[in-house]
Formats: sequence, structure tokens, C-alpha cells
Amino acid sequence: KLETVGRVPLGSYGEGNVFTHWDFAVNGEPLPPGRYLVTLRAVEGDVVRELGEPQVLKIKKNGRAVVRGEDD
Repeated sequence: KLETVGRVPLGSYGEGNVFTHWDFAVNGEPLPPGRYLVTLRAVEGDVVRELGEPQVLKIKKNGRAVVRGEDD
């Protein structure tokens, strides 16, 4: 069962490929070890302009994060 843990604004970026920087904290608290479904959204005002494919993010006990398939 998946539970919504919050929204994380990642800042404003121009067009093209972007590397986002996220400390894996939600509402000021680091995510505990586990699996999370993450969806990136490009938002302009209150309108979602683009929606990414959902990805499974795994936070390991050592705090390292990997996208499922890379190091699972």
C-alpha cells in the first residue's frame, strides 16, 4: 500500500534537461528507509504542464537513495 507523504518543490528551471537536487526530506523531515513512488510534475501556477512517469525510489538504511532497477 502506498501512502502520500507530501509535495516537495524543487525550484524553477528553464527548458531542457534538468538535474534536480533533493535531500529526500518531506515537510522538513528526512524520509525513513523504504520504498516510495515519486512522480515529477512541471507546474506553472496552479496548472500541471507536464507529468513524468512514476518511479519507485528506494531509501536504504544508510540513507542512500536509488531508483528501482539501478541497485536493487
